[in-house]
Amino acid sequence: MRPRLLTVAVATMLVGWGVARACSTFVIEDGTRRVFGKNYDWDVADGLVIVNKRGMAKRALIAGPAGTEAAAEWVSRYGSVTFNQYGRELPCGGMNEAGLVIELMWLDETVYAVPDARRAVSNLQWIQYQLDVADSVEEVIASDASVRIESGGTARVHYLVADRSGAVATIEILQGEMVVHTGADLPVPALTNDTYDASLAFLEGLPADGTPSTGSSLHRFARAARACAGAASTAPPPARLHERAFTVLDDIAQEDYTIWQIVYDMMEGRVYFRTRDARATRFIDFDTLDFDCTSPPRILDMNAAHAGDVSEKLVAYTRAANIDLVRGAFRQTEFLRSTPETVIRTVGVYPDRTRCTGSEWVDREAVEAAVIAEHNLARTDPQRYARLLEEWRPYFRGKRLELPGRGTIATEEGVKALEEAIAFLRGADSLPKLRPSPGLARAARDHVRDTGPAGTMGHVGSDGSEPADRVRRYGRWSGRVGENIAYGGMDAREFVMRLIVDDGVADRSHRANVFSPRYRLAGVAFDWHREYGTMCVITYAGGFEAYEGEEN
Repeated sequence: MRPRLLTVAVATMLVGWGVARACSTFVIEDGTRRVFGKNYDWDVADGLVIVNKRGMAKRALIAGPAGTEAAAEWVSRYGSVTFNQYGRELPCGGMNEAGLVIELMWLDETVYAVPDARRAVSNLQWIQYQLDVADSVEEVIASDASVRIESGGTARVHYLVADRSGAVATIEILQGEMVVHTGADLPVPALTNDTYDASLAFLEGLPADGTPSTGSSLHRFARAARACAGAASTAPPPARLHERAFTVLDDIAQEDYTIWQIVYDMMEGRVYFRTRDARATRFIDFDTLDFDCTSPPRILDMNAAHAGDVSEKLVAYTRAANIDLVRGAFRQTEFLRSTPETVIRTVGVYPDRTRCTGSEWVDREAVEAAVIAEHNLARTDPQRYARLLEEWRPYFRGKRLELPGRGTIATEEGVKALEEAIAFLRGADSLPKLRPSPGLARAARDHVRDTGPAGTMGHVGSDGSEPADRVRRYGRWSGRVGENIAYGGMDAREFVMRLIVDDGVADRSHRANVFSPRYRLAGVAFDWHREYGTMCVITYAGGFEAYEGEEN
């Protein structure tokens, strides 16, 4: 069953600011080592370094009108260090613990895709999403099949992406389509504020002795390109590679508009940075950081007067610090100064809606057992379950279901489907309990492992397998076999209630599975899903006999 999510409605575009109007990025290497350099050019200097945790369940913050965009949901697989100016979860760039780096730059030619079947994130949160779930350039590119940047964003940007293996790519959204340059199509690993094709054409048209000396985007690209080529041909290097990168950043800086300079060492797991207002170079080592989500995120004022290793200078994140960051950035950004305080608070408190999966996440078996128990409560005492469903009634606002602690869920039918489900339960007869089946659970687990990391949906596996095929891997089923899937959420009762209400499904087939008298066994698998955060697969059968050596 697919969750229907209500997008966040605010009075102004949350991520429509013109960040990174004149930024520069490049990847420089010397034959054995490789680093990624970034100049952030803008007229607001405030910023936080944020240590983001793995195991966090998230739903994208969407700025468009309610219902026009379907927000992505996911659980972070990797911790990361990001540089944020307009709030936590909305970074300008960063690196994750797998060595994936993403940075953005302004691009006037950007045109985002119109809403379609893919889930949406903002142009800033797209960075956090990728750092949360991907470990390679290849994975970032592949995500375009299931996630897109929301169409309402007015900040037109493109991205340079690199990973620990040495892969580099430029990613642009032109006329609604992702345009990628990587491998042989990326002879120069750099990007400024023109399309990559235009930048490369300019570079190729320069005479060998030409000296591009202005601060224009194309001149900065050309100087960065020549510096990258020179680093690879110089042996031995005259300075440590990160120092060489800072020299290049200084050469292509935009005077007072270059407010941050960042160098990522993907191979060593270290990030260096300095700012216009605090010129000493500071660094953070990833191997000193705690990325477990059971401890709070850590932050550091980018302009604090420190030098050297600042890993021990990080302090616990607070909501107040984030609201102050957002308010300060909005008030200093010319076209955002009149933004209502209510919108600033919406962005500032947004991270409170993310949730550490913590012990719940590692105890998958407890969730799976609870799903079976909820099925059996509904089957053996449907009248009692009707009373439980009635508790949802006060939380409907038209077609929105606003459950406490769960956020807003957009439905297709509103309270109508709930009332129908309640009526069904009141008239239903008691049914026998479902017995848990390890064999059916393994079949369910196969589907979770296949589709969860890929972020795909539906009952057909990547190999074309259907539920009966997966069950046959472990034994012989009899009578009937079926499958339900719930996406998003952590609560077993919510999973089963959503299946029973079956909003938007004309034949109520999920409800029919829950209450089928032909099913006597069930197996459950619960785990993370790349797009919706979690997924729960329930496989049913009338009978099941495991193959020799397998558990029934």
